[in-house]
Amino acid sequence: TFIPDPQNKEEIMLVTVASDKVNETIQGDCFKKFMLERDLIQTKGQSNEQVVQTLRSARGTIKVKFYKKWMSSEIAVRYPPSSDINFNRNFWTGITNVCKWASTLAHEGLGHVLGDYDHAFRYSKSRDFSVPYSINFAFDACCR
Repeated sequence: TFIPDPQNKEEIMLVTVASDKVNETIQGDCFKKFMLERDLIQTKGQSNEQVVQTLRSARGTIKVKFYKKWMSSEIAVRYPPSSDINFNRNFWTGITNVCKWASTLAHEGLGHVLGDYDHAFRYSKSRDFSVPYSINFAFDACCR
């Protein structure tokens, strides 16, 4: 469950709708098929099937906050050990596609917080195959 930190009605509504979209997409056949066929890395020794089951059965409450950071490419961030997800308002508005919202919630919330999967800090082609980034690619393919 993603709980929007009360900021404004639009952000509350956007997080609520995106939260529903996360659950709908994660439970869908397309998501499962995508993740089972992907060459996942950094799975904590789990098979692709186990990763999917971990993501689908993840339960918890995650607070979603908003901030503004200029001159940054950071679209969302989490500061462990906190489970809060922080969205940079410079990249997120009411016209941002709900699937992009959901993808980021799933990457941070299911991939990192509840699934405890990690990825390299710096970009590399292989990082795209980590569980959190594979979630993003699955949402690109499956979220409607």
